[in-house]
Amino acid sequence: MTKVETNINNSFYPLPAILVTAGKKGNWNVMTAAWASKICMEPPTLCVAVRKERLTHPLIVEHGTFALNIPTADLVEAVDICGVVSGREMDKFERCGLTPIEGPKTGTAIIEECPVVFECEVTNTVNIGSHDLFIGKVVSRLVDPEYMGEHGKMDYDILKPLIYLSPHYTTFEEIIATHGFSKKLL
Repeated sequence: MTKVETNINNSFYPLPAILVTAGKKGNWNVMTAAWASKICMEPPTLCVAVRKERLTHPLIVEHGTFALNIPTADLVEAVDICGVVSGREMDKFERCGLTPIEGPKTGTAIIEECPVVFECEVTNTVNIGSHDLFIGKVVSRLVDPEYMGEHGKMDYDILKPLIYLSPHYTTFEEIIATHGFSKKLL
């Protein structure tokens, strides 16, 4: 197959559609991000890239914490609104019917309606151009038990996490294999 060079931007897909929260009670915000990832197992570490002009950015800098909230498919409208409207223009929690509560470890906002939440303490910030990459040690993993399957693992068929395939939101339609399945073939 011959490949051609292109100027397609952001062609690295799929990406998670998550709600990033930051700030303390009375001064918190929520924004949508697709540029987030797990980057280390020990210590458990996640990262998120946030544009410097976003309201969430100075809240993360000021408090040194953020939370990654994993929404379900039924929250797609809230996810989209939180990605296209600034918290400077409206209270996105109120507009979207999202309930902010204080995270048990960091006090940063977390979203009650999101079944999976990771509270993080910033360990490093990397300026990468238009965005800063906030690297955070996971200090709390919160999961609604109804989304847990066998052996304490997440059941993604029940969770139905959102996936961003620009410009579309989607969910997992079919799991086609499980990590390590090829060992049986060797």
